[in-house]
Order: sequence, then C-alpha cells, then structure tokens
Amino acid sequence: NGPPPVTEPPVTGLAGEWIENGTALKLTWTRTDSARGGLSIHVSQSRFAAAGEADLIAWDVEGDSIILRDEELDSSKPLWVEITNDHQEGEIVEVTPVEIVPFGVDTTTDPETFSDLSVVLAAVIGLLVIAALSAFFIMRRSRHDTELSLDHAGLVSDDMDQTNDMWNMDEAEPEPEPNPLPEFVPEEQPTVEEDVLDTSFLDDLL
Repeated sequence: NGPPPVTEPPVTGLAGEWIENGTALKLTWTRTDSARGGLSIHVSQSRFAAAGEADLIAWDVEGDSIILRDEELDSSKPLWVEITNDHQEGEIVEVTPVEIVPFGVDTTTDPETFSDLSVVLAAVIGLLVIAALSAFFIMRRSRHDTELSLDHAGLVSDDMDQTNDMWNMDEAEPEPEPNPLPEFVPEEQPTVEEDVLDTSFLDDLL
C-alpha cells in the first residue's frame, strides 16, 4: 500500500452559512478544472484529513451551491465540510475541510466595534506609557535626592572634622611640671674636739 494520491481540489472558495433558523446549511463554491462531473459533499463534527473519515451527505452534485437539510446536522456546534469529485468507496482522498461556525455566531467584524476596540487599546497603551514615564521620573528624582543627602552628609562631616580640629588647636597645651628643687643637704661641719682643760694647776694650788 502506497501513500494516498494527492488530488487537486475540484472546487475553491467553499463557504457555508446556516439559514432557516439553523435548520438548513447553504454551501457555495466555485468549480475548478479538476472537477469531473458530479461532486461529493463530506461533513463531520470534527476535523478530518481524508474523505473517508467524514460522513458522505450528498453525491453527484452539479452546479455551484446546495442547501442541506438533515436532522443529523447540529447547528449549535462547529462543522467541517469538504467537497470532492465522486469516487469509488474506499478510495483514499486527502482533503482540507472548511470550518462552518455554529448558528448565531457572527464572524464579521463591525467597523464601529473595531473602532471602539482601537480607541480602548490606544487608551490602555497611553496609560501604560504615562505610568512608565512617571515611574522613571520618580526613580530619577529619588536617586537625585539620595545623592544630595549623601553630599550634604559629607559636607556636615567635613565641617565637624574642621571644628574638632579647631577645638583641638585652641586647647591650651599643658604647662610643663616644674623641676623639683634640689634637696638641701647641710654640709657636715668638721667636728671640733673639745679642748681638754688642764686642771693640774688647781692641784698645785690646793
């Protein structure tokens, strides 16, 4: 078994919309040169990659549009649709189905709604820019104030150091202590031996 053959789609511009309050599905398309006679329409409530994975709801379809009315089609859920050439059952045909949105879901974009969204988006962006600029200036100002505080503190410290130096210079130097007077030591006088009186003459007188 080789890989499935690659076949050019027989239609382009396939589109669908729910009509009749979601009870019918209208499909439109444009045939291509690859279209061969009748066409087969495949639908599924989930995405599929091969025609055999979906339900064959119509075949041998001519023209470029069709209205499908089937109770099994649920308009409240997404639907995937693809159109192929009629082929034998079991033949593998690769497809790229088109999604049909549920009934009541508006896929068109209202210009006024788009304009309103643009205004809201611009306002949000403007607020973000203003907030960012405000934060930048606040941080810058805070940094500037911090630098001024540090410079002021440095000046005050220098002034205090200079004042302390002046006080230290003004303080009187301690007077030197006077040298102690030399201790007076009296000179030793030579000892004068007392003269021994001669009393021998008294003996003679007696």
